[in-house]
Amino acid sequence: MLLIYNIIVCYIINKIYFIWIKNYMKALLLIFSLFITSASYAECIIYSNSSDTFHKILQERGWDLKNYNKICQKLKNSNIGLDINGITQISSYQTTVTTQVRAYALELAKNKKFFPSNTVRVSITSNPERTTNMETNLIYRDAMSAVDKLGETDSLDTMINEINQLRKMINQGNISKNNFPSMSKIPPKKIPLIEQKPTRRYFPLF
Repeated sequence: MLLIYNIIVCYIINKIYFIWIKNYMKALLLIFSLFITSASYAECIIYSNSSDTFHKILQERGWDLKNYNKICQKLKNSNIGLDINGITQISSYQTTVTTQVRAYALELAKNKKFFPSNTVRVSITSNPERTTNMETNLIYRDAMSAVDKLGETDSLDTMINEINQLRKMINQGNISKNNFPSMSKIPPKKIPLIEQKPTRRYFPLF
């Protein structure tokens, strides 16, 4: 009877041990996969075209996006950058900033064919404080908000589809202002580069 009892106890202990080992290995694999994913995200860079003012702010503050990884991976996989432009006004009542975000093909821009998407993401922010310091803060906050929302809606997917259609039209020689109105936009004269540092995410402009 004692022998049977010992056999049962040993069986239960071995079963528990193997279950623990199995779960432990699963946990290690999960941690390893998360590490690999995080490493790939850390190397992801968003390219953009923007004004000198916004360029300078990004150099100083870096990125503050909840959806950075999601947005960056989609842009990277599609070889697409973001065109970010805005309008600011300090009136008698408040400081107001409006930001517009479009997508553009990186390889076309490098060849001086700068055609942003027809779809645009618009954001607007205001504050009763009427100072240049508040204006700078609003430019940054509104741009972050506009770009971050690309990861919360289907706007970015729509932009990417438009740019892919644009690429096909250019290859076929069918591009015109009639079928792609945004091509009338004046290309930037200079698009500088902001280097990405390990501790902060920057908006590199190629």
